[in-house]
Amino acid sequence: MAVDYGSREERWSLAGTTALVTGGSKGIGHAIVEELAGFGARVHTCSRNGAELEECRRRWEEKNLQVTASVCDVSIRADREKLMETVRETFNGKLDILVSILIILLVCLEHSDIIIAYLSDSIKLERKKKANENVYTNLHV
Repeated sequence: MAVDYGSREERWSLAGTTALVTGGSKGIGHAIVEELAGFGARVHTCSRNGAELEECRRRWEEKNLQVTASVCDVSIRADREKLMETVRETFNGKLDILVSILIILLVCLEHSDIIIAYLSDSIKLERKKKANENVYTNLHV
């Protein structure tokens, strides 16, 4: 006999939690933002592309997801510092979840024999050395 565990929303809840997802305007970052917010988390995301980010923010608002957004290039220290101040203000100093898309991509690359032409539409694999340097800047956050 099958056991009824209820709906996904009844089994899992992130209500009351806060999350920061870098690179949330497309790809895996976008999917993570939607999943976290879909489970009730309040999410802040950032991206280098303000136009894409605003379009995403509007769609999330239409879906009644609690997502705020700001433009940020995490490879620039001043942008990271401004991002953290925004997050502090947005979440009243409480941050439960941090998802850094760049670090996720680099871990995947380190453990893969597959040659990937692009990490995203603007970061080429040939720039992997620069991306590795960015890992340390992400850890600064």
